[in-house]
Amino acid sequence: MINQPSEVLNKIIENYTGVSLIERLSLFAKSPEPSIAVKASIEALKYLSSHSWNSPHIEEIFLPIIERFDNDPIHSKYKNIQWLEHLRVRQARKSEELNADNFYHESDIDNLKEVIYMNVVNKQFTDAQNMINSSSLNSKSLQLSEISAQIGILQGNYSLTINQDKKIESFISSALSNEIYNKRLIKVEIETYFRIKFLIIFASFLKKEYDETIQLCSDVIKLSLKANDDNIISSLDILNDAERFGSFITKDEIIFSYNFSVLLTQTPVQLNQTLTEKVFNSFQNSDLDAYKSLFQSITTANFKQLFIQLDERFDPFAKLNVFIKKVWESLRLELRYKSYELYFSLVIKVSAEHLSNKLNIEINQLIKEVKGFIKDKELEFFFDEQENIFLKAKYDKHEVFLNKLTAATENIEIIESKIKDSLISANEKAKNIFADSSQRKPLAGLKGIFG
Repeated sequence: MINQPSEVLNKIIENYTGVSLIERLSLFAKSPEPSIAVKASIEALKYLSSHSWNSPHIEEIFLPIIERFDNDPIHSKYKNIQWLEHLRVRQARKSEELNADNFYHESDIDNLKEVIYMNVVNKQFTDAQNMINSSSLNSKSLQLSEISAQIGILQGNYSLTINQDKKIESFISSALSNEIYNKRLIKVEIETYFRIKFLIIFASFLKKEYDETIQLCSDVIKLSLKANDDNIISSLDILNDAERFGSFITKDEIIFSYNFSVLLTQTPVQLNQTLTEKVFNSFQNSDLDAYKSLFQSITTANFKQLFIQLDERFDPFAKLNVFIKKVWESLRLELRYKSYELYFSLVIKVSAEHLSNKLNIEINQLIKEVKGFIKDKELEFFFDEQENIFLKAKYDKHEVFLNKLTAATENIEIIESKIKDSLISANEKAKNIFADSSQRKPLAGLKGIFG
C-alpha cells in the first residue's frame, strides 16, 4: 500500500482522468508540502486547459498555490489573468459547438456527456443532473446513469448513486427478456453496468451502510453477462482490468470499502470465517496480507496492534483519498468503540491509563471517547475522576465472582489472554458461570462480541 504523498500523487496522475482527477488533485494542492501542492496544481491546470474546462478550483485553490510557491518561468502563463479569461472563452466556444443549449434533443451521446461533464467540473451538479433527467437518451443509455452515479459521489449525495441500481436493473432485465435486444447487448453496455454496480458499492460504504456494502460485494462478484458476440463478461473481469474499469475510482477503493465494512460489522468468530471465504479472496490485491493482519488483530483481541496498523498502513492512504477522507475519522471511532465494547462487557472496573496503553490511544482522548461510548450504549458505568478509573455503577454477587476470576491482579492482560485462547467458546463459558441464576440477563455486549 503506497502511503508517501509524492508517490500517491504520481499514481493519481497516472490512474485517474476527468472530474475525478481534478477533485483528487485539489486535495493534494492543499498539501503543506509546497512541492506537492505546486505539482498537483500544475497538473490540474494542464488538464483543465487541454479540455477547455473551467472550474471554481482554479481561482480558489490552484492559481493561489502557483502565485505563492511556483517560480518556474515555464508556468508563468498561469499567473497572467488573460490565461483564465482565454480558458473561459474557449469553454464558451466549445459549449456552443456542442449545441449545449439544445441538449434536450441531443442525439449524440458523446456530445451530451461532454456538456454534462462541463457542468460537473464547474460544480453545477443540479444543472448536470437536470440534463440527464431531461435528455431523450436517458432511458436508452447506461452511460448517463454512470454519470449520475459519479455525480452522487462527487456531491456527497450517495443516495443519488445508490438509486441508479433500479434504473440499470430495469435496463438489463428488459434486454435479457427481449431476444432481439439481447442479441445486441453490446460490450460497452455490460462494462458500464458493472462499473455502476461498483460505484454503488463505494457509495454505500461512504454512506456508512456497511452491511449493505458487504451484501452488494457478495452479490456483484458473482455476476456475468453475455455480450452480442457471445463472449461472457464477468464483474471481476471489469474490476481486474484497469482500462475497462475506468478512471473515476479504482479497485483499491472497492477493496478498502469491502474489507473495512467487514471489519466494522463482524464478530471475531465471523472474521475468522471470512478469511477463508471466496468473496474475501476473489478480489483482493497486493495488500491482502495487510488486510489479513488487520482482521487477525481483532480475532486475537490485540487491539493495540490494530490501531498501530491503522496508523502506519491505512491512515495515510485514507487521508490522501478525497472520498474516503470524509468518513475516515468516524470509521476509526467506530473501531475504537468496538474495542471499548469488548472490555466493558468483561469487567466491572478498568483504569483509563491501562486502556490507554492497551489500545494505543492518548489518555485524554480515550477518557472523552469512553464517556461518549458509555452514554451512547447506555451502560451502567461511570468515570471516577479521583481514581481515574471506569467503574460499573451496579453489579451483583455474580459479577463480583466474575471480577475475581478475570481481574484478580487488576490486569486486563489476563482477560486478553483468555479471549485469545477461547474466543469461540467464550459465550458458552459465560453461560455456565451464571447457570445458577436463571433470571439474570447476560452481560451487556457479550453476545455481540463473540457472535
